[in-house]
Amino acid sequence: MPAGRAQWSATVEVGSDLYDLRFYGSDEVLVASWWIGVFDGTGELRTTAIAPRTDLSPSDLTLWLGPIVGPEVAERLVKSVAESVARTHAERELAGSKS
Repeated sequence: MPAGRAQWSATVEVGSDLYDLRFYGSDEVLVASWWIGVFDGTGELRTTAIAPRTDLSPSDLTLWLGPIVGPEVAERLVKSVAESVARTHAERELAGSKS
């Protein structure tokens, strides 16, 4: 697992597996990256991968994740991250309009 705090993250549980998608892009991270980890029921990291680029669209991110986690889990992870990003942007806009 990369060091530092993730800027965006999403998890999906399917059976005893946990799929953990994170984007590391804050100032404390030397190189920005998308990271996926697949953990088994004991918490052991079974699979890990880092995307070849950071500028992936939601569809590109889903396509990259598909062979690693399966298409349904990939879609759920990307949807969760997209909702989190939208929520954060809306909160920032609301806070900016109150200033």
